[in-house]
Amino acid sequence: MGLLIGDFIVEVIGAGIGEW
Repeated sequence: MGLLIGDFIVEVIGAGIGEW
């Protein structure tokens, strides 16, 4: 679950700041 949520966060936030 943590991994799934973490990946989702990275996708959402990453799209906002322009990828990590």
